[in-house]
Amino acid sequence: MNAIGKPPVAVERIAPVDASEDIDLRQIFTMLWRRRYLMAAVVVVLSVLGVMAINSIVPRYTATTALLLEVKNNNIIAMDSFEPGLSKDSALIRSQMDILKSRALARRVVDKLDLEQDPEFNFALQPFEPGLLTRTGLVKLFPEPLRSRFEEKPIDPTLIPPEIIESAVVGSAVSKLGVFNDGKSYTVLLTYQSEDPAKAALIVNTFADMYLTAQFENKYQAVERASAWFEQKSEELRQRVVEADRAVQLYREQNNIVTVNGNTLANNQLGTLSSMQIAARAKRSAAETALREARDLARNPARDAANATPAVWTTPLLQSLRQEMHTLNTTLAELRTTHRPTHPDVVNANARLKQVQTQLTQELQSSIQRLEAELGAARAEERELDSKVADAAKTNEAGDRASIVLRQLENEADAARSLYKTFLEGAGRISVQLDAPGADASILSRAERPLGPSYPQRTILMALTLVGAILAALALVLVVEFLDHGYRAPEDVEQKLGLPVLGMVPQLRRLGTGEHPSLTAIKEPLGQYAEAVSALRTSLTLAPAERRPRVVMVTSAVPDEGKTNVAVSLARLAAAAGKRVILLECDLRKPTIARVMANAGRRPDVGAAGLAEVIQGEHDLSQVLRVDPASGMHYVPAGKRIRFAVELLSSPRTQMLICDLATTYDMVVIDTPPVGVVLDALVLAGMADATLLVVRWGRTSRHLVSSAVAKLAGTGTRISGVVLSRVNIKKLARYSRTQAPAKYQQSYFPS
Repeated sequence: MNAIGKPPVAVERIAPVDASEDIDLRQIFTMLWRRRYLMAAVVVVLSVLGVMAINSIVPRYTATTALLLEVKNNNIIAMDSFEPGLSKDSALIRSQMDILKSRALARRVVDKLDLEQDPEFNFALQPFEPGLLTRTGLVKLFPEPLRSRFEEKPIDPTLIPPEIIESAVVGSAVSKLGVFNDGKSYTVLLTYQSEDPAKAALIVNTFADMYLTAQFENKYQAVERASAWFEQKSEELRQRVVEADRAVQLYREQNNIVTVNGNTLANNQLGTLSSMQIAARAKRSAAETALREARDLARNPARDAANATPAVWTTPLLQSLRQEMHTLNTTLAELRTTHRPTHPDVVNANARLKQVQTQLTQELQSSIQRLEAELGAARAEERELDSKVADAAKTNEAGDRASIVLRQLENEADAARSLYKTFLEGAGRISVQLDAPGADASILSRAERPLGPSYPQRTILMALTLVGAILAALALVLVVEFLDHGYRAPEDVEQKLGLPVLGMVPQLRRLGTGEHPSLTAIKEPLGQYAEAVSALRTSLTLAPAERRPRVVMVTSAVPDEGKTNVAVSLARLAAAAGKRVILLECDLRKPTIARVMANAGRRPDVGAAGLAEVIQGEHDLSQVLRVDPASGMHYVPAGKRIRFAVELLSSPRTQMLICDLATTYDMVVIDTPPVGVVLDALVLAGMADATLLVVRWGRTSRHLVSSAVAKLAGTGTRISGVVLSRVNIKKLARYSRTQAPAKYQQSYFPS
């Protein structure tokens, strides 16, 4: 509740908008448009500087020579069997490119063209160019110890060691050489940059010539070294082959090793005896089988005759008896099926069968004796062959041990012979290379004098300069906008603070009259300033009659915001409109109302009694009350300065005074100190119906304003709105989309 028991004016708070949610392209273009002069100045200055810098660059010319590398296998001994499928093209091309960029090749070019006498390469021959400090003479301003350190003087070339000059010249020659390969061909491009186009072509061609010469010399020397090495190595290998063959022959003689078709005699003899042993064992086994079957047949001719092996039937008689016995058995079987056993034919057949069996048994006995004799002979032959095979095996075992050593000697001899043959083939290839040595590269195209410079590319650099200047201008605009912490448009206030902008008081140009802006509003009621203050007063009185604010507190975040001007102007215009208005100066620490009123023709009564004395009870209100002759406004100055302003303003007497004035006057305007400096305004805010926060246009930091709003909100104060003071009307339309440009306002508000 305020001093007169009414709730503060309820002004609807606008919800702050997060500006990061969307990007307003129109706002961006508006920002660029209002900074167009800054952007144009930056672009012009940077472009001019860029063009001057580009024109000051010494042009350089690039000459190009193309080399074709003959990448092939130059090994004297083919190594394909040792490195199957291994491609070395990339490595060989890379190696040749390194040779082209080597300092050794560059030193040859330097010696060939005598580049040590060229100032472009020899820094000792270049004219002395002092630095910026020496040219401008600023180095003379330094004290003596520093002057000798920064002052540049010419160097005597005779004092520089020759090896340093040579190294620098070679390094300069290498640094300007470019070697390139596309990775898809054997073509290598040599490029060279120089300030002289003819010199660029000459040097790059000399690099190519020196490279080919070096390749030729290196290859010839390598072939000569390889030839000498091959001759020496071939002789060593030949001696090794002779010694290996001699060792094989000597070992044969010492161990009586004679070979036939790759085998020794002992091995061949053992094979023959083994074959005979196998045949004897088969013969003995067959004899044993025949003898065993013959004995079985002799014991039972009738049963075993059919199953006996052919070896038993060795004589024609045995075969005849066997056939006859088989026939009789068949006949007897047929007769038994048709006749009785006592039948004469059956009896005769049985008698004849027994007779044949008796003859067969007798003949088998003779055959058994013969088979026994054959078996004995077979066994004797087998024993004899077993003994011979055993003796031959012992002899062959000793020969095998000797053959192992012999095979080792033969393998060594074969390896030495194969290596010797390979070296002889390599020696043949060397002789061919000695007859026709050549470089492993050729020149596809020689460099010609360039027609135009390759650096700088002025068109591209100028385009880049222009683009860079534009980007720099944009960056500068963004920095300026980022550093601009003030509020310049009502939309910004509503977006950031969520508070409405109740008024925008323009900046008045002082024409040397020294009168206060509020007095100008009285004298020029149709002017922009008067209209702005009237709009502010109207915004405060739009509420219903029972809720219209009667006590209005005017404060700011920091000093020098124009809050006193707003308070005085609001009170004067309200009084001029016929309202009973009183202005209370509650800034007891730094009072200014007395000086402001003096501009209206009154003598400044600084230090006279005022509000402080009334609250303390030293004077009555009627004793300190003053009247503005220009508008009829009543006002009470602060009075004397006191130390304990917060305690005084928060006293019940202050609240009672404001309450009494609110019932007497139509409007009580309270001018308070800044919220961000002292706490006086926070104490008085609870006694006011409406609180106005004055913010200086484009100057007051947004952080300070937000802090002031937070402090007021912390005391429960509802800020009615924000007043932008000292607004530049001409520039306002550049920042606000809701404000009419100044050219439209001039027709209504003539200057």
